[in-house]
Amino acid sequence: MEIAGQHELELRPFDGGVELRSADVHKGLAVARVLKESSKETRIFYLGDDQTDEDGFVALEGNGIGILVRPEYRETQADWWVRPPGELLDFLNRVLVAISKG
Repeated sequence: MEIAGQHELELRPFDGGVELRSADVHKGLAVARVLKESSKETRIFYLGDDQTDEDGFVALEGNGIGILVRPEYRETQADWWVRPPGELLDFLNRVLVAISKG
């Protein structure tokens, strides 16, 4: 879209639409900030379902686990793939159990 280019914006497709965002701000920057502000003991999981989450998966750089959450597999930088709702709910329950055990 011409308007996006005139205002230093980019269009990124995702399931069900198009994301309009700043060309220099993305989910990977948010993940990098969380990593920077977290202690080394903090376990980081980043869950995402579409192309707009790939920057976040890449930003983990081995300091967390990227999880693609979607019914069908697609090429991704995520470490794991889970199918909703069953596998996702199982994963979240396991995390809750681990947290409750300290």
